[in-house]
Amino acid sequence: MQDAAGFLDEAHGRLRSRARAAIEDMRAELATFGAAKEDLDALRQAARDLEELFLVVIVGEFNSGKSALINALLGAGVLEEGVTPTTASINILRHGQDSAERWLSGNVLERQHPAPLLKDVAIVDTPGTNAVLRQHQELTEQFVPRSDLVLFVTSSDRPFTESERAFMEAIRSWGKKVVLVLNKTDLLRGEEDLAQVVAFVTEQVRTLLGFRPEVFPVSARRAREAPALADGLSADPEFARLQRFLHETLNQENRVKLKLSSPLGVAARVAHKYQAVANGRLELLGEDARTGESMEAQLNHYREDTRAQFTPRLHEVENIVYDLSDRADRFFDETFRLARVFDLVNSDKVRGDFERQVLANTSERIEISVDSISNWLVDREIRLWEGIADELSRRRQARPEALLLGDIGGDFETSRRGLIQNVSRSSRRAVAGFDREAEAKSLGDTMREAVAQTALVEVGALGLGTLVAVAVGTAAADVTGILAGTVLAGLGLYIIPARKHRAQRQFQEKVSELRVGLRDTLSRQLNAELDGSVERIQAAITPYVRFVRSEQEKVSQFHDRLSELQAEMGGLRREIGNPTFEG
Repeated sequence: MQDAAGFLDEAHGRLRSRARAAIEDMRAELATFGAAKEDLDALRQAARDLEELFLVVIVGEFNSGKSALINALLGAGVLEEGVTPTTASINILRHGQDSAERWLSGNVLERQHPAPLLKDVAIVDTPGTNAVLRQHQELTEQFVPRSDLVLFVTSSDRPFTESERAFMEAIRSWGKKVVLVLNKTDLLRGEEDLAQVVAFVTEQVRTLLGFRPEVFPVSARRAREAPALADGLSADPEFARLQRFLHETLNQENRVKLKLSSPLGVAARVAHKYQAVANGRLELLGEDARTGESMEAQLNHYREDTRAQFTPRLHEVENIVYDLSDRADRFFDETFRLARVFDLVNSDKVRGDFERQVLANTSERIEISVDSISNWLVDREIRLWEGIADELSRRRQARPEALLLGDIGGDFETSRRGLIQNVSRSSRRAVAGFDREAEAKSLGDTMREAVAQTALVEVGALGLGTLVAVAVGTAAADVTGILAGTVLAGLGLYIIPARKHRAQRQFQEKVSELRVGLRDTLSRQLNAELDGSVERIQAAITPYVRFVRSEQEKVSQFHDRLSELQAEMGGLRREIGNPTFEG
């Protein structure tokens, strides 16, 4: 098979090698990014096309006269013609000494013919677009990226339809040069009608697609009937103009430029597609990162605010002990007087009065306060889980369809949505599974148990023979009472006050120990519960946050590398240069 090397000089050969290397680098980069198979295949084919003969692809809607046009260009009836779709496969026409054909694949037939035009170019006849058989159009659309030049055939009796506009736009998106052939001019009534149709097509292409095409009005039927002149051109002047364009305008220099730049145009189209994908993904990940930062900020605020609110709640417990201290002072002042010396002898009465007037409901108040703290802590954790679940629910719904790689061959969105769903499910499960009363009771029991283990206090008026003991039950953290006993050790105006002050001092020391013990014990327990709560939530959101940060880094690197390759290919296209015609 003849390849492009036959008409490349040394400088262009080096450009071809660099172009092939850049395309292959881009394909490798896209493969690591999870690009769609059809895009990777397009790049593989683009690299191969650099080695092949210049390729002119004929496209157009069915019954526009593509096969008739090719037969006229070759001066022989190589292809079947008809008013119904006749080309059901790709026909590649190449030069050969004798006419022959062979199937390259199930849909690609190679035909050899000894036409002079085929010495410099290969011509591809494609099935018509907008045909009844959808597979015909798909064959055409799949082969367009391989072309170095596209001859777009439209019929004079229905020039440049909306479907043709859309198809030409798709061709141009591949960076292809397009030449417009207005066929079947023999159906028009005269030169005036022809001029109007040419003007209409030219203006429509310029307005809708943004370029001014080369337009060749021809009648393939009339050209086939006209004799060939000595120089090989048709006696039909309209068709001869198209022939001169293919012979002269597509000279060696232009063919080389198109042959080298066309695969780079394919790569540029694919790169642009994935640049948009990367930009869309970075935008999405940026919003995901802000959600992660928001959740982490919520967690930090939860930790700091909860600890800040420990103090006033611990003060509530301390105030209960302060009340106990105040009642004890009043009890000592009222009870330990000379006037009540006989009452002091009655130890049972003193004990009863002490329990009733001093201890009163201290145990119950401490228990209620501990339960209140437990309920408060559980409620805060539930609200935090609910807030995180709501944020993740919003992120799960954020999915710009056109910009996510998951829609075009990757698993990014599957992984992302899976992680969000897992964290959201953990959040919802935490909220739904929270039996508030049970959780609060469990936490309260734990805290009361901790209090009971550290808050055993003895207070006494030892000088008077009175022993007061405060005991907090280990199972229910229940202050069981203070035992008081009195023994009449002596009487006198000075002895009773002295003993009273000693008893008060010793009792207050014990009460102070009780207050500090309660505060320290509850602080440790609350901090332990808070740390456990934070760790549970952190463990739930960390995989999502880690995924987002990892993907941001990976996509940013891909975006930068793709930009470098695009810049490199842009430089190559500038070195190659543009052909001397617009299209």
